[in-house]
Amino acid sequence: MISLWLIILICVVYLGVLFWVAYYGDKKSAKKSIVNNYFVYALSLTTYFTAWSFYGNVGKVATSGISFITTYIGPVVLSPLWIMLFKKIIRVCKREKISSISDFIATRYGKDKFLGNLMTIMIFIFIIPYISIQLKAISTSFHILIDASDQNVISNKIPLIIAIIMSIFVILFGTRNTRSEQVNEGMVSVIAFEAIFKLIAFIIVGVYVTYFIFNGFGDIFSQAAEKDILGPVVNIQDSLEGGYWDWFSLIILSFFVFMLLPRQFHLIALENKNEEHVEKASRIFPLYLLAITLFVVPIAIAGNLYFAGTGFNADSYVLRFPIERGNNILATLVFLGGFSAATGMIIVETIAISKMLSDHIFIPLLLDNLKVFSTTKLQQTIAFCKKISIPIVLLSAYAYTVVIGEDYPLVETGLISFVGIVQLAPSFFGGLFWKKANRTGTILGIVAGFCIWFYTLLFPAFIQSGLIQNTSIISDGLFNIALLKPYALFGLDNLNNISHGFFWSITFNVFLYITGSLFTIPKGIEIQQANKYIDIKDPNEYRFRNRYKKVYFYQLYELIIKFIGSEETNIYIDQYEKEYQKKYNSKDILEIHFVDYMENILSDYIGNISARIAISKLLNEEPLNRKELIEILEETKDAITHSKALTIKSNELERIQKTLLESNEKLKEIDQIKDEFILTISHELRTPITSIRLLSEMLYNEPESYMDKKDVFLKTIIQESERLSDLIDDTLLQEKLELGQLKWEYDHYPIHELITNAVNAVLPISKDSGITVLNNIQNDNHTIVYADRKHLERVFINILVNAIKFNDPEKELQKIEVSLIKDQNSITICIEDNGIGIAKENHKKIFNTFVQVQNKRQKIKPKGSGLGLSIAKKIVEHHNGVLNVDSKIDRYTKFLITLPLKLSDNGY
Repeated sequence: MISLWLIILICVVYLGVLFWVAYYGDKKSAKKSIVNNYFVYALSLTTYFTAWSFYGNVGKVATSGISFITTYIGPVVLSPLWIMLFKKIIRVCKREKISSISDFIATRYGKDKFLGNLMTIMIFIFIIPYISIQLKAISTSFHILIDASDQNVISNKIPLIIAIIMSIFVILFGTRNTRSEQVNEGMVSVIAFEAIFKLIAFIIVGVYVTYFIFNGFGDIFSQAAEKDILGPVVNIQDSLEGGYWDWFSLIILSFFVFMLLPRQFHLIALENKNEEHVEKASRIFPLYLLAITLFVVPIAIAGNLYFAGTGFNADSYVLRFPIERGNNILATLVFLGGFSAATGMIIVETIAISKMLSDHIFIPLLLDNLKVFSTTKLQQTIAFCKKISIPIVLLSAYAYTVVIGEDYPLVETGLISFVGIVQLAPSFFGGLFWKKANRTGTILGIVAGFCIWFYTLLFPAFIQSGLIQNTSIISDGLFNIALLKPYALFGLDNLNNISHGFFWSITFNVFLYITGSLFTIPKGIEIQQANKYIDIKDPNEYRFRNRYKKVYFYQLYELIIKFIGSEETNIYIDQYEKEYQKKYNSKDILEIHFVDYMENILSDYIGNISARIAISKLLNEEPLNRKELIEILEETKDAITHSKALTIKSNELERIQKTLLESNEKLKEIDQIKDEFILTISHELRTPITSIRLLSEMLYNEPESYMDKKDVFLKTIIQESERLSDLIDDTLLQEKLELGQLKWEYDHYPIHELITNAVNAVLPISKDSGITVLNNIQNDNHTIVYADRKHLERVFINILVNAIKFNDPEKELQKIEVSLIKDQNSITICIEDNGIGIAKENHKKIFNTFVQVQNKRQKIKPKGSGLGLSIAKKIVEHHNGVLNVDSKIDRYTKFLITLPLKLSDNGY
C-alpha cells in the first residue's frame, strides 16, 4: 500500500509530464512536426485501448471467458479496408471542412442544422457512460493502491478531482486550434506518449505475473487445467450467453465502433496530416493490439488461481498482483499505465464531444439570442463556448459515475456505449456509399435506434442502479406485457443483454433508414452533398487535366450533342465564344477552361458524376463502353425524376432571395434613417442648449452690460427651454407608442371643439408668419368622435404647425384651410395649405420615423426631429383612423384625417 499524498504527488508529476509533452509537440510543430509520420498516427489510434481494456479485459476473461477478444477482432478485420475507407473519410473531411462526426453526418444530409443538433445530443448521451468508466477505473485503482488509513473525504472525491484537472488540461491544449483542418499536435503527442507508456506498463506486469509469480505460460495453464478453471475461460461457446451469435454480433459491433467513436473519428480523420500514413498504420495497429492483449488471458487465469476465495473484483487483478506481493514500484507503474489509458481516452473524447456541443448547440444558441457586433466579440464567444463545453462533458460523466456507474462492471458499461454509437453506422456508411440515402431516412433510423437502445440497455441500468424503483419492468415487461421485456424484447431471450440490445436497435435503425430514404424525395442540397461524399477523389487525381492529350473541338462537340443535342450545344458554344471572343473550328485544340465550361453545362443535364465520367474518358482518350453509358443514362433518369421537385424548390429559393434582398434594402434604409436621426437629435438638442448656455453666461458674467437686453435674453431662454422640452417629449412619446406603453384616456367629444382648440393654439404662430388660418368647420355638437382629446388635438396642431413651417413666402396670399367631410360612418378632416408642396415620391416617407424631407427650394434643412408625422400617424391609427396626404409641388398640400363616427368600446 502507498500513502494517499504520495500517489497524489505521483499523479501531479505525471500530469506535469503530459503538459510538457503537449507543449513540446506544439512547439515542434512550428519547425518540424513530430506527429507527421505513420508511426505516431498509428499510436494515436490506440486510444481505442482504454482503462476498460487495461483493467476490464482481465476481469471479463476471469468471469466470462475470452469473449473480450471480440472487441479487437473487429478492428483487426477492418484493417485491410483502412486504405479505402479511411482515405475516403479523410478526403471528405478536408474538402468539406468537417469538425466532428456529427458534422460529418449532418453535412452529408444537406448540411442540416436540426440533424446536427440531434446527432450531437444522442452522441453525448451514448458516450457519457463510456467516459464515466474511465473515471471509475481511476477511482477504483486509486482506492486499491492507497493505505486503508488514508481512505478519507479526499480519496472519495477522486473522480471529481480528476474530472476538474482533466478539464483544465483539455482547455489548455485542446481548444487552441479553431480550424477543423489544423492538427492539434500537442494533443496527438500526448496520445502517442500514453500509448507507449500503457503498453510498456501492461507488458511489464504481464511478464511479472507470468514469469516471477508463476513459472511461465505452461505453469499457469497447467494449474488452471488441474483445477478445472481453464475450460470455461477458453470455451468460445460458453463464454457468451448466446454462443457464436453473441461472438459474431460483438465482432460486427466493434468493427463499426472503431471508426464511429467520436475520439476515433477525430484521430482517424481530423488529426491526420497525410493520408499516406493510413496504409502503414493499418499494419502497425493490429501488432499493437496483439502486444497489449498478449498477457490478458494469463493474468486473468493467474488471478483466479492466486486470489481464489479472496472476493477481490476481477477487474482489479492487474493492480492486485504487485500490491499483494509488496512491489510498490511496479504497483505505481501499473496504476500510471491504467491512468494513462483512461486520460488518453478522456482527452480526445472530451475534445470531440465538446466541439460538437459548442458547434451545434451552444454557439448557434448564443448567436440566435445575442447580437455579435464585432469580430473580436464573436471569437471570444466561440472560445468561451468551446471551453465551457469541456467541463460540461466531464462533470456529466462524473454524475453518471456517482449515480449509476458504481453498480456496473467496466466492460458492461463500455459495451452499452458501443451499442449506442453503432446507431450512427447506417447514416455514416450509407452516406458514403448510397446515393439515395437522405435526411428523412437518417432521422427516422437514428431516432428509432436510440429509443430501442435506451429501452433495452440504458433504462435497465437505471433500474438496477436504483435510480428507477420499478424493477418489475425487467421481469414482467412494460405494462406487464411479456413481449416488452427490456432484455427479451418481442420474445427474443436467448442472447446476452448487449447482443440483444444491439440486434433490435440496429434492425429498427436500418429498416427505417432504408425505408425512409426510398419513400421520400431528398432536397437539392442533399443530392449535391451525396455526390461530393460518394464520388470523392484523390486531390491529385485530376492533375492530368493540366497535361492531358490533345482534345479537338469536334471530339468534345460530338460527345456533348449525344446528351443534349446539337441545337442546345450550339447555343452554349456561341455564348462562350461571345463572352471570351473566341471562334472554334473542328480541328482546334481546346483549352482546359472550355472543357470545364462544357462539363458544367453537361452536368446540368445528366448530373455531376455522369458529366465527370464522360469528360474524363474523353480527356484520357478512352471510349465510353456500353456499361458506362448505361450508368450515365440511369443517373440521367434519376436526375429527371427529381427535376420537378428541384424546380419547385428553385422557384421557392428565388422568391426567398427576392424577399431577402428587399428586406436588406429596407434595413439599409432604416440604418440610414437611424444615423440621420442621431445627427438631427444631436443638432436639435445642441442648438437650444448652446443658446441657453450662451445667454445665461452673458447675463451672469456681465449683467450690467446687457441690462437693456435682459428681458429679450430671458424670453429667448424660456423659448429655447420649451423647445428642448418639446423635443424630449416627442422622443419619449415615440418610444411609448412603439412599446405600447402610452396611457390613453378616451371619451366622446364634438369634433369642432377639438379642431377649434388646435386652430386657436397655432394662431399666434400663424400671425407672426403672416399666414391666414381659416376654420370652416361649423359648431355642430352632433358630430361626435370617441377619442383621446389630448393626443388627437396634438395631431391637428402638428399638421397645422407643419403647414405654417412649409409655407411659400413668394405667394401673396398664404393661407391654411380646415374643412370637414362627413359621411354615414366616418368623418374626414382636411387641412390644406398653399405652400411649397411635397414631392410624390416622399408621400409615404414623411410618415416614417425620423424622416424629414427637404424641398429643392429650401436652402437649409427645416427644424424638427422628424418625429411629428410618425407620431401623428400612430395616434390616428390607434383611433381606428387613417392619415393620408395629397400634394403637388408649388401648389398645395392636403392632410386628410379620417375617423370613425360610431365605435364600440371594445375597439379601445
